[in-house]
Parts: sequence; C-alpha cells; structure tokens
Amino acid sequence: MKKLILVNGDIATGKSHLADLLHARFHLTLFTKDEFKERLAETNPYSTYEENHRLSILAMEMLVGAFTKVASTGEDLILEANFHKEHLDKITKIAAKHGYFILNLNLFGSPEVLFQRYVHRRDHEERHPVHAINRLNDFESFKQYTLNRQKEEMIGVTLSINADDFAYQSDESLYTKVEAFLNTKPILETDRLMLREMTDVDYDSLAQVITDPINMKYYSKPYDEEGVLRWLNWCKSSYKKYGFGLWSVVLKENGMMIGDCGVSMQPIDDGWKPEIGYHLNRAYHQRGIGKEMTQAVKDYFFTRFDFDEVYSYMNQENLPSYKTAEANGMTFLHLYKTSDGETCRVYRITRQEWDKQKK
Repeated sequence: MKKLILVNGDIATGKSHLADLLHARFHLTLFTKDEFKERLAETNPYSTYEENHRLSILAMEMLVGAFTKVASTGEDLILEANFHKEHLDKITKIAAKHGYFILNLNLFGSPEVLFQRYVHRRDHEERHPVHAINRLNDFESFKQYTLNRQKEEMIGVTLSINADDFAYQSDESLYTKVEAFLNTKPILETDRLMLREMTDVDYDSLAQVITDPINMKYYSKPYDEEGVLRWLNWCKSSYKKYGFGLWSVVLKENGMMIGDCGVSMQPIDDGWKPEIGYHLNRAYHQRGIGKEMTQAVKDYFFTRFDFDEVYSYMNQENLPSYKTAEANGMTFLHLYKTSDGETCRVYRITRQEWDKQKK
C-alpha cells in the first residue's frame, strides 16, 4: 500500500519549507499549491482579489489533479497547501480508491505570532506578487481565518505540530516518525478498512481510544500517556517477535486511524495462546466494523500462520465483544478467571472449524 504525506496548516507556519525538507530527505515527489498558482499567474490576470482567488481555486484543482494522476502509478508523494474540507474530501476519495495511507502533518500556531510573521514576510521577503493579494492584511481578519481553519476536520493520521517557532524543522524525532510511517508494513484490506503495522505517528489516535473511560469500561482503568506509549512499544515488539500483533485500523472514508485489531499472545487457561482482540474509537461503534475487521484478521491469521486455533476473551459483562466473537464463528468454551481476578468469557475457533466455514 502507498503513502501520502499532506503538509497542511495555518498561514505562515513554514509549510513550504517543511515540504522541501521532507522532499530532500525522503526523495518523494512533491506538489505544492503555490507552485501551480505561480505558474497560472504567468498567463492569467491576478491584480484584483476576485482574479487572485480564482487562481487559488484553479491551483488547488491542479494539485488534486496531480495527485489523481500520480496515484494511478502507486508512487508515494507529498502534497503541500492550506487544505480545506472540500479539498480534503476529494483527496480522501482518491486515496481510498488507490489504497493510500495518509499522514497529515498539521502545522498550527497562535494567531498573534503567525500574523507578525505573515506581515514580516509580506513586507520584507521576496515572494511572487500573486501571494500578496488577499483580505488578511488586518489582524482581526487574519485571526478569524486562522481560528476557523483550526476548527476544520482533519483526515488521515494527523500529527499536529506547533509552529509558533521553527524548531520543529530541525526536530529529528519528527523525521523519525515520518520515516516509520513511510516504512510501515501494510497487512490487509477490507471493503471499508485498511490494516497496517502501528507506528509512533499513531500515538494521538490510539490515545483517543485507550485513554477514554467509556471506551475502556471493561478494563481496570483507562491508560495514561505513559501507558499509551507502552502499548505502542508492545505492539511493535510483538511484530518482531511473532510476526503479528495488534495493527492500526484505518477507515478508508477519511483515512483516519480509528483503533487497533489483530492477534496477540495472551495468557489463557494454562498457557500463552493467540488471541484476536480489538479496540475501536467509540465514534465508530455500532457500524459493523468490529465484525468486519475481526473476520478479516481471523482469515489472515489462519492463512499466514501455522497455529491450529485462535481465541478471543473478554470481560464476562462485555456483551458487544462476545457478540462479535460469536459473529466471527467462534464457540464459547468456558469462563476463565485472570491473574487479576477478572472473570472472562473464552471463545475459540480451530483451523478445522475455519476450513468448514469457508466451504
């Protein structure tokens, strides 16, 4: 599966420079809205706001069109612009069609800092004159535009970057996360979902799931920040040790990481056994996603690995989870008390049972 990096965010946050740095480091094709707009300005009038705004619209259409063309080749690439919802919706559809994972680098800052930087750039830096014509030359207009943009819904796995100063541009941890994303291993795909190995860029999305008290109702307590990091590291170590683990679940319709699902080794009864588990952002509950992803994981596991059985277990009161296990063709075996004293329902499906179900 392919990778798309969006360099997105507020005005005067250094998006263009970051995109250039990523392009130079990772040797990815880069398209920018400003590049297209400057080309259009060579042959089109732009002296009035209306003319200039029209070039902005055309430049964004050209940017999306460039992605459409490159996406058919499967090439990884970077797109840079101050994207808005209508553009992101189009990009998401193209990405889903061609099997792209999206990393959205969202640069933000305080309106006061960004406006000072914007004015300095406007008055003292040499930029193409097509960028000088807009309606943001007073602070209140700039502030309102910035705050409205910061409220817009994002797509993909979003890494939010504070650009009040430009220290992020030399932050090696940022490039390490991007590199991990580019190298992440795709696992499987269903009608609505794509599963891939988890990386550090998933931290915020994972935290939304496993720090949520309602979502973690059947755990002893929600995870804290350190717990989320331990979870990420546990998943990554499982991939190395076993070749499987809990994988990131990406929803095609918006490119967002909405939870995890996979197989991990768990202490069940008298030994360590492979267990299908999942955790889903509660905004996506009751949409059949649990059933869709666990069935796909079960098929993937029996196809790729030599185990003769796979389990699922959950708190005995966790009705949605054991209904998902039953829908996944598993059979209830017994109740099991964990070392923590929790009473769980244990389900299992054998390879022989799986073979029969597939016929």
